[in-house]
Amino acid sequence: MWISVVPGTRSGPDLQVPAPVWRGPAGQISLRYGARTVRATVSVRKLDLEATWDREHPAEVVVHPHLIRRLNLRTEPVYQLRSSSTGSELEIGPVLGLLLGPRNHWYNGAFLEREPERVMPAYALTGGLYCAFSPRNVSVIDQAAYGLLYDPAAQEWRFGTLPLPSVVHRRSFQSDAALIRRLNRLSVRVFNSWRYSKWEVHQILSKDRKFRPYLPDTALLKDGTEALHLLERHGSVILKPSDLSRGRGILFVERQDCSYTVLDCRQEAPPSPVAFHRQALVSLLSGLARTRPYLCQRKLELARLGGAPFDIRAVMQRGYGSGAGSWHCTGIECRLAGQGYLVTNISRGGRALWLKEAVAGAFAGRLDPVETERTVVSVATRVCTDLERTGQDYGEFGIDLALDRSGQLWFIEANVIPTFHGFIGLDRNLYAEILSTPLLYAGCLAGFGPNGHVSLTEGGARPWTG
Repeated sequence: MWISVVPGTRSGPDLQVPAPVWRGPAGQISLRYGARTVRATVSVRKLDLEATWDREHPAEVVVHPHLIRRLNLRTEPVYQLRSSSTGSELEIGPVLGLLLGPRNHWYNGAFLEREPERVMPAYALTGGLYCAFSPRNVSVIDQAAYGLLYDPAAQEWRFGTLPLPSVVHRRSFQSDAALIRRLNRLSVRVFNSWRYSKWEVHQILSKDRKFRPYLPDTALLKDGTEALHLLERHGSVILKPSDLSRGRGILFVERQDCSYTVLDCRQEAPPSPVAFHRQALVSLLSGLARTRPYLCQRKLELARLGGAPFDIRAVMQRGYGSGAGSWHCTGIECRLAGQGYLVTNISRGGRALWLKEAVAGAFAGRLDPVETERTVVSVATRVCTDLERTGQDYGEFGIDLALDRSGQLWFIEANVIPTFHGFIGLDRNLYAEILSTPLLYAGCLAGFGPNGHVSLTEGGARPWTG
């Protein structure tokens, strides 16, 4: 049932609940809001049974002021109300959070307004409180946070004291892992719980015998000799930081007759080739390995369109509503490198196009676009299932793959907090769906599905613990 929270009087009961939700007698119950549960006395108020009580016309739940203070209960949103099967517990929700990074001065209403809209489509389907906060502003002792809450009436973010959400979508990995563990102990479920490095992902996927044909020959760079061995086998390699994304820090090395050519893509401008002798190359690579963990990988001869290479990003997200929690592919984009670049990132001048368009243009009938799409989805789904078997908790991935010139599909990397800017120009409605899906999934984890339907799917919504 859709409800609005109305503050009661100081002399009134703790809680006045509509009769269609509460069928038990008046008395003591457990009331949950976000991560906190308190004891409360409930009384029943009859309602017009012919009313719809939808999101536009919610039923009123009257809550005593002291209970509002104890729970940090916000009265701005429209909520859903659910009761346990035993009739001894009620929950007002969902209460969902976005965990941001530690740079508090970045996170204000103007910052969130500049982001592509995530909350409005999700709120329209689930209702509830959406809040965003930095790990620096969380009080585990008070079970509260100070941050930004979404005011649906004003359609804006504003500062306030927030309850700890029952489910949190992690949007930054600059937060302390110890905080995540403390939140979990307080019954706060944080998904996107861990970001494996590229090397760790490679090691995990290498254990899957059926997945090995999709993995390029890869080594962890230590003293530079690893790259020389791969150069002997394949002629050219790519070096990339194991802990960075968006195409940062990449170098290409190609073996010539008596020397090596290096393209250094660490700068924003298109690189120019530089020749190195063997010892100079080893010195460069060993110095590189001392700066941060680097992978050395066989350079793939990527399929090209109009002379430019392209790769593939499959948007893999957990579903909501029916089939909540299962992995599905929300969309696939191909990213065509900008002029003069070998990296395909949109931020480096690349542009997006549909997979079928890229395959048809690059292979001219030698590769079936429909079958290629099926293979992409199958391989991307296997990456998700292999990574979730590690015991970590994920809600979405951006799975990067690539076709070589022969049409062989290869795995590139898995991004835990991916961007999908290419979809802005391809399909704005699909882009909005991609952005809001993790929050709708979070609502299902909290026990509140879209459009007022309680979601209690296997492995999804939190069980009652009262």
